[in-house]
Amino acid sequence: MWIIQLTENHEFLCPSTDGDVTSTPWLTAAGVFDSLEAATDTADFYAGNGNYSVVDIFNFELTYQ
Repeated sequence: MWIIQLTENHEFLCPSTDGDVTSTPWLTAAGVFDSLEAATDTADFYAGNGNYSVVDIFNFELTYQ
């Protein structure tokens, strides 16, 4: 499962109330994609090619220092 973070403003892509895609500053509201291909296709369309990071949430580890 993947989420998309925009590099320009560091927000996350998420579903909007009208069924489209918008962005949010909240990780907990980020849209989750079932495939890497769906995540990158959506990010390319809404954020522009290369203006985002794809995060695999199952292999992501938070480190507190």
